[in-house]
Amino acid sequence: MRFMFKALFVLTAVVFLRSTPSYAAKEINSAESYDNYTKTTAITTDRFIVPNVGSFFEPAFALASLSGGVSDAGIESIELLIYYSGTEWKFFSTSRDIDGNEFVVREIDRQVESASAINEQFTASLTRAYLETHKNIGLDIQFSGKYGVLVVKLPANYVQVFLARLEKVEDTLNEKLGKSANLIPSHASIERPKLGVGYLPVDTTLAKITSMDIPKGVYLAKVESQSIAANAGLKVGDVVLAIDGTLVPGTITGFLDAIANIKSGSRVSMTIWRNAKETIVSVQF
Repeated sequence: MRFMFKALFVLTAVVFLRSTPSYAAKEINSAESYDNYTKTTAITTDRFIVPNVGSFFEPAFALASLSGGVSDAGIESIELLIYYSGTEWKFFSTSRDIDGNEFVVREIDRQVESASAINEQFTASLTRAYLETHKNIGLDIQFSGKYGVLVVKLPANYVQVFLARLEKVEDTLNEKLGKSANLIPSHASIERPKLGVGYLPVDTTLAKITSMDIPKGVYLAKVESQSIAANAGLKVGDVVLAIDGTLVPGTITGFLDAIANIKSGSRVSMTIWRNAKETIVSVQF
């Protein structure tokens, strides 16, 4: 009787798995939407069916997609979104790639859908710099939970489509703001040299990614080629902590205020956080 019940349970789970609609697309697309309330353009790629998930005795499937957004202030957010459905809880909470890089995992939802389906949705926080270095090889990230692991190998073309869409959104944003390849908002009435970076205030997630004890400063998410920042040697992933000894607040307006009065021809010393230690970079405006 126990065997018959178990067989019936597995059969029910298999039927559920096979009846799930396919989200794989022959041609990869990306959806884009604009939120007037948050002033943010959201970008999401088609959902990719992760292969080799589950088994005959423990049916499961997983979907993965890249999602993110760019605010009108130039702030980027990028995540690898995972939807997992199986017959048992996994409680995925940590992740790392094949090279040992760790990513912050954020739970979105966990719920029981039916007697044979338990759903878990979560994300891993990524950076643009990371995607740029993986656009030709794709992503290979393992998620670990209390009761199992999930390996997500997202093909390179998904990464490329997402980055291309992100670039297009930024070009539109720069056009809208009347600027040339510069994501930092500026006061239109003030003429000053443009540093040529896109940045994010450091929060707890970025603090962990950059091996900082506490959130502080601003994280450089983009450095334009041939810009003042690039010529000074600033890199994506640097955290600007201070300018000429004055601490830079971890806010959008705080960083703007810190560079607002720097005149063309001036040279300043920026204290940055790079490779888990502070260093000084001389910047010629």
